[in-house]
Amino acid sequence: MDENKLLVMHHPIYRIFYVSHDSQDLKIFSYIARDGASNVFKCNVFKSNKKGRREGEKKFSRYTNHYRVSEKL
Repeated sequence: MDENKLLVMHHPIYRIFYVSHDSQDLKIFSYIARDGASNVFKCNVFKSNKKGRREGEKKFSRYTNHYRVSEKL
C-alpha cells in the first residue's frame, strides 16, 4: 500500500466530539470520537511529518466545527 494513502483511523463525522491542535506545534492535532463498537470515547493524537499536511488538518477542523454548529440549528 502507498504510504501516502495509509488509513490510520476511520470515524464518521457524527461520532467526532472535539477537534484541536497544539498551539505550540501546529503539526500536532487531535480529536475525540466515540467508538462504534464499545461506545467509549477515545482520543486520537497525530503529528504530521510534512508541513503541507497542516492545511488538511485545518480544513478537517473547520469542517467538523461547522458540522457541529449546523447540527444544533
